[in-house]
Amino acid sequence: MTRENPETGKGGGHPESPKDVTPLAEVDRAGESATPEHGEIIRPKQVVFLDYDSTLGDVNQAMKRLYKAIELLIQSNAELYTGLLGNAEQEISNALALARSKKESFSPLPLLQMMLAGHPGAFDELRQLYTDLDEPEFALMYPAAIDLVARLDAAGMPHIVVTRGDEDWQGWKISASGYKGDHIVTDQVDKGSQVSKALAGSGDGFGNVDVTGITRSVLIDDRVVAFANLPDGCTGYYLNPSGTRAGTDLASRWLFDNVYEIHSLDELVVVGGEMVFRADDTVTPADSPSS
Repeated sequence: MTRENPETGKGGGHPESPKDVTPLAEVDRAGESATPEHGEIIRPKQVVFLDYDSTLGDVNQAMKRLYKAIELLIQSNAELYTGLLGNAEQEISNALALARSKKESFSPLPLLQMMLAGHPGAFDELRQLYTDLDEPEFALMYPAAIDLVARLDAAGMPHIVVTRGDEDWQGWKISASGYKGDHIVTDQVDKGSQVSKALAGSGDGFGNVDVTGITRSVLIDDRVVAFANLPDGCTGYYLNPSGTRAGTDLASRWLFDNVYEIHSLDELVVVGGEMVFRADDTVTPADSPSS
């Protein structure tokens, strides 16, 4: 049976049963150990590529955190910064709304750089305030994302963020989020091509993560178009908390090619050096982003 990719209009050419994916009908947290019964080390079998905005990190929280950092900067020198940044939140909000109406990516940093021009060090101070905020109220990563990254780390699974947008703004957010891995910033909505390039680079861009000999990969993203041109051996998980595809087997979540819909990051677990789908009727998307 062949289905059509709703984004590209191309037939998936994919059989009804999943390909190159381990369907895990029933598994609990106890089954996630990276160490088998006899204690041998399990070599990771996949590299995991993670989208940031609306997959790992909350874009609305990113703006809330920025406005707080601006407030703190004003408080540090009200005489200087009130005049420069007093209307910053409103101006940024207006610019953000315009960008969203045009379905364009947005960075508030050029506007802030313009506002702080002529005051050396002020922009760097703002970035430091943004990075150093540690109140839970301004946390950037979703709880389910924090849990997923922790499980990848515990299993020794190599992972890297592949994100689209302004390089500086994406760097601000990722650094402040607490994500410790490397990241790639691209201007392409097609993340599949970026995955291919990263894997072909023999580990370039992965920092201290050893991906030598690993030919299979996973891409997790909240946009369907990101999965165009996935390389061979790459499984895509489309994060859609409001999705309608039900069922506790992977085949029922199939979209096209080797891409599957998940409703929460909690539906993915690491077993035997690879990421697999975890069927669990008790999982809810409460901690996942809203589209």
